Amino acid sequence: MAKGPKYCVPYRRRREGKTDYQLRRALVLSRLPRLVARGTLKHMIVQIVKAKVTGDEVIASAYSRELTKTLGWKGHCGNVPAAYLTGLLCGFRAITNGTKKAILDIGLQSPTRSSRIFAALAGVLDAGVTVAHDKEILPDEKRIQGQHIANYANELSSNPEVYQRRFSQYLSEGLPPEHFAEHFASTKEKILASCKKYYKKNSEKKKAYQKSYRELKKGENPNWKRIKEMAYSIGKSFEEVEQWFNKQWMKQQAQCAVCGKVFCDDDCIDHDHESNQLRGLLCTTCNTGIGMLKDSSDLCLKASKYLINFN
Repeated sequence: MAKGPKYCVPYRRRREGKTDYQLRRALVLSRLPRLVARGTLKHMIVQIVKAKVTGDEVIASAYSRELTKTLGWKGHCGNVPAAYLTGLLCGFRAITNGTKKAILDIGLQSPTRSSRIFAALAGVLDAGVTVAHDKEILPDEKRIQGQHIANYANELSSNPEVYQRRFSQYLSEGLPPEHFAEHFASTKEKILASCKKYYKKNSEKKKAYQKSYRELKKGENPNWKRIKEMAYSIGKSFEEVEQWFNKQWMKQQAQCAVCGKVFCDDDCIDHDHESNQLRGLLCTTCNTGIGMLKDSSDLCLKASKYLINFN
C-alpha cells in the first residue's frame, strides 16, 4: 500500500473493484440514460438507468431468468444467446417507456469482442434503442443464434460419454443441443409477438384518442379546450369532466362562484391541486387570486379580516 503525506485513499467502491468513478462521471455528463449490462456465472442483467441527484432510477430492466419463467427458454441463462434475448427484452421495455437513446455502461468489465455484454447490446439495438458502438465488437449472427453450441455438440456426438456430461442440463430439459438455433428462433419470436401485441394495443388506443380529439376540435362543445386540458391535468376522461362542467354551469347560472360575474369566455375550472377534486367555476381574476393565496382557506380568511379592518 502506498504511503506518504500526499497519498489519497480511493473511494470504498473503487477499492472493492465495483465502480470506476472517472468513467461514471463521463457517463453522467453525457446526460443520456445508461445501458447497464452485467453478467454473473449463471445469469445476465440488463437495465436502462437514469442518473439523478437522489440516486439512479431504473427506467427498464430485464433478467435472463425471465426467459425460463415466462418464455419457455430451456438453454443456459448466462450464455451469448440468452444475453441477446435479455437485451432484446430490455430494449422493447425501454422503447415502451419512451427511451430511444442510451449510452453503454459495462462497469469494470473488460470489453472483449463478441462477449455476452455486447450480445446484450445487440439485442437492445435490434429493439430500436440507439446506442453508440463499433459494429466490429458485436458478435456475429451465428454466434448470437447459438450455432457454435450446435456445432460443438455435433463434434462430441461421436463420444456419447463426454456428450452426456457436457450437455446434461440441455438434455434434462428436453433440448437437443444440435437444435439450439431453432429453439433460439422460437423464443425470439415469442418476444417479438408479445411486444407487437402491446404496440398494437397502444396504437389503437392512440388512434381512438386522436379521433376523439379531432371530433372535439370541430366545436361540438364550445368549452371543449378547457375541459380537455382539465381532464388531462387531473387524469379523468373528457366525458366525465364535461358532464360535471355542464351541471356546474347550470347550477351557477353562468356566474362566478365568488364574485358573481357573468362569464364571457373567461371562465376557469377550479380544482384542488392535491386531491384533484373539481370545486367550481370561477372567473380568471378570482381563480388567479385564490391561486396566489396558495389555495389556503386560512390565508383567505386572514385576507378577508385584513380588508374588513380597513373598510
